[in-house]
Amino acid sequence: MIDTKIPKNILNKLKKVVDDTVIISRTTDTNQVKFSNNKVSITQNWVNNSISIFVAKDKKIVTTTIQDFRNASIEKSIGLIKKNLSLMGPNDEYLGIAEGPFKYKKVEDLYDKEVVNYDFSDKLEAGINKSLEVGAKRTSGLLEASEAEYLLLTSNNVEAIDKSSLIHFSVRSFFDNDASGHITNSSRILKNFHIEKSCKEASEIAVQSKNPQTGKKGAFDIIFSPLAFAPLLDRIGDATSSFNVDARLSFLADKLNHNVADENIVLRDDGTLKNGIGSTKFDSEGVPTQDNIIINKGILKTYLHNSSTAKKFNVETTANAGLIAPQPWNLVLESIYPLSKEKLFKEIKNGLYVTNIWYTRFQNQETGEFSTIPRDAIFVIKNGEINGCVKGIRISELMPRILQNIALTANDSKQIKSWEAEIPCVLPHILVRNVNITTSTN
Repeated sequence: MIDTKIPKNILNKLKKVVDDTVIISRTTDTNQVKFSNNKVSITQNWVNNSISIFVAKDKKIVTTTIQDFRNASIEKSIGLIKKNLSLMGPNDEYLGIAEGPFKYKKVEDLYDKEVVNYDFSDKLEAGINKSLEVGAKRTSGLLEASEAEYLLLTSNNVEAIDKSSLIHFSVRSFFDNDASGHITNSSRILKNFHIEKSCKEASEIAVQSKNPQTGKKGAFDIIFSPLAFAPLLDRIGDATSSFNVDARLSFLADKLNHNVADENIVLRDDGTLKNGIGSTKFDSEGVPTQDNIIINKGILKTYLHNSSTAKKFNVETTANAGLIAPQPWNLVLESIYPLSKEKLFKEIKNGLYVTNIWYTRFQNQETGEFSTIPRDAIFVIKNGEINGCVKGIRISELMPRILQNIALTANDSKQIKSWEAEIPCVLPHILVRNVNITTSTN
């Protein structure tokens, strides 16, 4: 059980000198296994204890995190908070935090007590062997299992505790330096978590992507795998934060109640999603999380809010408060009329199947101009069938065009969290029309 004495003591001390206080005390226990060249290379365990603090006084805001819980260190941190408040200028955009207390509903499949102590060694060995059996020459990746407990306290009558577990598996298989496949598998619970299946899929992609040819520039219809589109969906999710909208760091600014996507498309942010990697009972102000429809039939219906931004926009909070800015919990992209994966591929006469991307970077966040590099297997699609593969291409596009050109999706949604997609996403294979491709020779 998490120790409540120290965070409550900090809250009581700060309440005497500031207007608003949020305290988040978190304990995380993590086991990690890294493997490379078909062998386990590193195993490690660590326990992390931290207390994050948010305070506001006369619209001046200070945040900090402490990991030393000795009395002298805590007093020093409180002293630094007071000093920094005296040096800060007011933030007129700040309009306070939510008033509690609140009642919370249970989020299904958020915690599995078996996760952190489960012995994955046999399953990992079987997975590596399956990769080699399918035809990969080498396999690398990581397996991480953790559990976390966190306590939220605020000066506005909130005291709430939540507990979660997480298993994340990432495997990259190679046939040679030009032929590779990458698959991830993430879950809160052990059920439906399959290491061997992921290794098999990664190896199949690697073997099938042998002998890629140099790609050509032009506009192509592209099918993105869930892993490949998740980093783009992350950027779309970031753009829905009212903080980024207000700061003109969003290509969705001034688009509320406008058409931003095909009428077949629905985008939700669901903090209560069963087995959701980002699911939680409450946001950082203690407001119970909910399922927010961001885009409905192509129309942008809402931005994501905390209490402060909601008051400024004259709406209700969407329960997406982080310590500083609103943030998505689980982005869920779906279509009203999904197809099977096989039928989705039949929609392509001459296009590409991108299985992974990396180095997604904005040139201009307000316009949504970005580029990203397809990684691992990039397959050519001819008349609905895979017909060879390419390498050496870059996607150079505008994010609003990507959204507008999502034509169809499959019905094979998968939960994705990766280095390139920090916001958890649930999404299927996605067909985007007329995507601009450049090459290193452009």
